[in-house]
Amino acid sequence: MASALELLTALALAAFLCNAERLPPPTKLSYEWLDTFTVNVSWSWKRPSNLPESCNIKFKYWREPATLLERRLTPWNYFTEKCLTEENQSSDCNYTIKATNASPCDGWTDSRPVNPAVFTPKPRAEVVKGFKCLFEAGGMNCSWTRVDPSHELNLSYRVCGQAKELKGCDGFYTSAAKEGCYFSVGDDTDICVHAATEAGAMTFKAVQGLHPPKLSVAEHGQSLHLSWPPPEVGKACVWIHEFCFTECAEEKERSHVPDARTCRNITREGGVFKAQVPYDKNCRYEFWSRVLTDKYCPQLSSDFGASVVFGVNVPTNRMQTVAAIIVPLILSVSVLLACYCFRRHSHIIFPTVPNPRVILKEMMNGNKELKFPAGDVYMPEAEYTDSLKLVQENSDPGQKL
Repeated sequence: MASALELLTALALAAFLCNAERLPPPTKLSYEWLDTFTVNVSWSWKRPSNLPESCNIKFKYWREPATLLERRLTPWNYFTEKCLTEENQSSDCNYTIKATNASPCDGWTDSRPVNPAVFTPKPRAEVVKGFKCLFEAGGMNCSWTRVDPSHELNLSYRVCGQAKELKGCDGFYTSAAKEGCYFSVGDDTDICVHAATEAGAMTFKAVQGLHPPKLSVAEHGQSLHLSWPPPEVGKACVWIHEFCFTECAEEKERSHVPDARTCRNITREGGVFKAQVPYDKNCRYEFWSRVLTDKYCPQLSSDFGASVVFGVNVPTNRMQTVAAIIVPLILSVSVLLACYCFRRHSHIIFPTVPNPRVILKEMMNGNKELKFPAGDVYMPEAEYTDSLKLVQENSDPGQKL
């Protein structure tokens, strides 16, 4: 039953489309650049004589590519819009325009779309790179690198979406690798920049950021107290301070936040930011920090600033360090002394043993008085005895001997 109903609906729609008339498309499209950022696109459109007066016709336009929400309606046969070309790196902005029914009008469908191409007055070329603006009190400090230093650069800006005259740089400066100047604008604004040389021009929204926060670290008992001053801009914004640190880290130069780190966030609206970290006096701490806005404020953030180092790494048990140095030294000296004494008194420890062949040779020759090499065998000294004369038993006791 459901399939039959769907078939009947499809047939009715097909019959309606076959009998419906298409609205005529816009014709004679033209455009005019009002300034380096704003273009006015216009066209003509002739209302069909058989189109009922009750049909409310409007024009739908969008810039390719676009979502359904980005497609706009206008009752006029023109629109004015900014055209920044950094998205597609080209010198043109492609639009789609068609006539459509703003109110139900039986028997009429949307017109065929037309696609006018709007070309910039000057060919697009990348003349600067690395363009970034940092908010400061009273304005923005913008810097960039010129692609070709031999070409003279003309730089101007204005607040995006406002039909005001373009402004030039204030306080232009140069450094070893970058150029820069100051824009006299308030915070919470998008800045559209136009940069041009002989080679071409480019328009873009300036990338905005903040200076890294100035971190202060102080010891208080068993903890380290961290503090940051509030940002100079965005007084009404809720700020998030993110800080990362390493504990007992190796003492070596680092130009970035290491992978092995502990990170925490502090959210606060105004005032000085404060945080505490447990402190081990035998450890070296290294801190990095940055600041960013929450989701309810314009997206602004800073890079991680230079690291702040506090404390030094100290071994937890100094006796272990002393033992690791002294014990091997004592063992080395002892071994050297033992070798010296062994070599000096080796004749006592290992005396010379007589050759057995000499002893056997003397015995075979019948020499009862064996001769040993002097000093080879211990020879006892001869015992001293007084000469005694035996007295015969029958002799006269008074007789002289």
